[in-house]
Amino acid sequence: DTDSLKLEMSGSLKELHCPYHNLVSRILNGGELKATDHLKLQVFLSSELQAAQIVRNRRVTESQRKEGPTCRELLSICATLDIPEPREADTAALFSQIQDRVSKILQDLPGGSVGKPVLKKPLDSKQWEKLRSINAALSSEYECRRRMLIKRLDVTVQSFGWSDRAKVRVDSMARVYQPRRHSLKPQSTVDTSRLLAAREDVCNVVKTSSGSSREKTACAVNKVERRLLCALPYH
Repeated sequence: DTDSLKLEMSGSLKELHCPYHNLVSRILNGGELKATDHLKLQVFLSSELQAAQIVRNRRVTESQRKEGPTCRELLSICATLDIPEPREADTAALFSQIQDRVSKILQDLPGGSVGKPVLKKPLDSKQWEKLRSINAALSSEYECRRRMLIKRLDVTVQSFGWSDRAKVRVDSMARVYQPRRHSLKPQSTVDTSRLLAAREDVCNVVKTSSGSSREKTACAVNKVERRLLCALPYH
């Protein structure tokens, strides 16, 4: 009824520490409110709602920061497969749901779209540990080589600014180069999960300079370029 609604409304405003005490008491006593009074209450309740949303978003952000990479990967998989985010720690049920969804998607694809996996036999814990150590060694070597290549790139780009004409354009060169340079990371992003996702076509390595490849990529431009190179003196 109206009396209980007035009592509940006034109680809610008191709990929210509404600064308009006269309006709260007027609601409780059944007094009439003007249009400006309604506007004041609407603005106050809207601001309280916005504050509650801000606090909630901050809590969500803090919880996401505390999540580990495994949890973030699971959430990304759920978002990609359009699966509701897990509310409970039932990992087995979640993986079963992911497997069912992936199997259904694969059935809808044309035959041969995915290919056969490279890894056909399951590995035990010792083999997985050995595989991780091999990947760590290869990643370390890859990082060393990549750092060397990035350093050579930096030196090469710096040499472009040594001439007198280029010195006046150093700033414009830096604006173009620096964003691309910062996107180059020396660390490898390859992990053991790539082995599970690898297909048989990854083993088909074709040299780009082989005769069969040149036959399919030959064109008039290649022939002109070859003639020009042959016409150049060697000394």
